[in-house]
Amino acid sequence: MKKFILLLFISFFFYSCSKNEDNNPSPTPSESTSNPWRNNPYKVNVIYFVPRDVSPIPRYEERISKILLEAQQYFANNLQREGLGRRSFGLDLIDDNTVNIIRINGLLGKNAYPEENGDIIIEREIDNFFSRNNTIARKSSQDLVFIPKYNDDDLDPQGGPYFEVNGTAYVMDFLYLDTEYMGLLDGLTEYNIGSVYHEIGHMLGASHN
Repeated sequence: MKKFILLLFISFFFYSCSKNEDNNPSPTPSESTSNPWRNNPYKVNVIYFVPRDVSPIPRYEERISKILLEAQQYFANNLQREGLGRRSFGLDLIDDNTVNIIRINGLLGKNAYPEENGDIIIEREIDNFFSRNNTIARKSSQDLVFIPKYNDDDLDPQGGPYFEVNGTAYVMDFLYLDTEYMGLLDGLTEYNIGSVYHEIGHMLGASHN
């Protein structure tokens, strides 16, 4: 029963995300794609936050885009399986294979954004970024923030915040966060694509149940 209530709640969120907006003043890049959820008026803001002394992980646009496009299908498949309709969250898309990922360069080094409570400063800098750049639209109140790992070990990556709070999910990016490596690296049990999906669920209002 609890599972059904939870899925019903998520389904309601996706239903509200699937309604058309009549007052949309101009087409967005996603309207030219074939993505089933391209017209969702509320889209998850995908952000790549890079501390000043950390480098972006190679191919992050390609890797994250593929992960999130498959996540849309994953949520839709499971909601449909539970009899709640084939619904999913919206993404701001550049084309059928590319998510519009907003890169924000942090003002401080990684030590200012620790795993515990680092989200407070990151959230402030993200809010300030959108305030300064009013031509970059924030599509909803749901932010998915990828932060590159802080250390040099891809098999034991360590980084900043990795949790959801108040509709913002923080996850870590590293070299092996890639659909090509799913199920192939046994040591990566804590930080993997499943963990990203887990935090997306929280971001959309799901509990741990």
